[in-house]
Amino acid sequence: MESSGRLLSVRDFTVTLYTEMTSVRAADQVSYDVDEGDVLAIVGESGSSKTVLDMAPLGLLPSGVTVDLSGSVSFAGRDLLTYASLSPR
Repeated sequence: MESSGRLLSVRDFTVTLYTEMTSVRAADQVSYDVDEGDVLAIVGESGSSKTVLDMAPLGLLPSGVTVDLSGSVSFAGRDLLTYASLSPR
């Protein structure tokens, strides 16, 4: 199937999670593109940060977790990181 345009673009996306006790770099410089009409599957072992990679740009991580995001995540040309309502570090 031929795609008609870029739908999702992730560039050098890094997610660092902070709690009261520690910090964890959950994703480090992840980059990928999904064109309109394409399908992307993210697979990995339990605990490999698949859910964090998907939820962090949308501000959907649980309360009590502070997060730093870097890089860029754009959907249909809109920068998702500007829409994420995140707690300040």
